[in-house]
Amino acid sequence: MTGAKGRRGARPKTILRLLLLGVLALLLAPAYALLGVYCSGRLALAQQAPASEILRGFDFGPVWLEKGEVGRYFISATLPQSDTATWRTSFEVLNAARQPVFHQDEVRFIGDYQFHPGQRERTHHQFTLKKGTGYYYFRFKAHNGVYSAAPGSAPVVEFAIRQRVINGWGLWGPVVGLLLAGLLLIARAILTINSLGRTAHPERSESGTAAAGRASVVHG
Repeated sequence: MTGAKGRRGARPKTILRLLLLGVLALLLAPAYALLGVYCSGRLALAQQAPASEILRGFDFGPVWLEKGEVGRYFISATLPQSDTATWRTSFEVLNAARQPVFHQDEVRFIGDYQFHPGQRERTHHQFTLKKGTGYYYFRFKAHNGVYSAAPGSAPVVEFAIRQRVINGWGLWGPVVGLLLAGLLLIARAILTINSLGRTAHPERSESGTAAAGRASVVHG
């Protein structure tokens, strides 16, 4: 009898442990993803561009890149007020001689529908260098918009590159694994709670069985 009571007393602790571990795994999944995206690898470049340089184009760099190496770049830009429907920028990669080596990538933001004047927009993208190893520049240029170019004005664009970043299954595999582990642990806790409820009230199932038996006898 004492052993049975001890087992019943240990059940709530087991359930609580399963729930805590499940919730912890679910919280660790997005935390690992964020750390993998924003903090993995080596910070190779971090620069700020003043407003006075954006309209004629600002070259971030130089930064040493190796062919085939996976990296991730981050852009944080303050969007100015624009009289046109589209706030347009261009972003391209230049070699050591500052000649374009990749196609130009246009990033468009649709007027008042997506941002308010002065809103800060952030984006990041993974890339793999397919050209030769060497020094490269990243040119950011605004083709319209009104920027405050007063002396001492705050930078409007921040750019950073991280090299040898976690990517692919190395990034998303653990995330999926943690999510599945968390869901399984919580499901196990729920099943244990249901089992404990049936064990704590066996008279309900017994009375139901007896009533069914009596009904069958009467019917017979």
